[in-house]
Amino acid sequence: MRLSVRPEDPGFCKFALNGKVTVYLDGKRLNYCITADDEEGTALVCATDKNGRLIIEYDGIRQEVLTGRVEFVWGA
Repeated sequence: MRLSVRPEDPGFCKFALNGKVTVYLDGKRLNYCITADDEEGTALVCATDKNGRLIIEYDGIRQEVLTGRVEFVWGA
């Protein structure tokens, strides 16, 4: 299953916008997740520095793709 907070994404899920879905990658909770696919094992997230702060670039927030075992927990 693919879930995304982007309306233009085929995996768009309005419940994800309300924080009703928590995404885990290899058992670790992901913060700032934009899109995740448990079949592909990928998650697009906003990148953070070692202190957990968002990394801002000249054209916006840096994004990165992480790979591993993706899990969705509903209502968490």
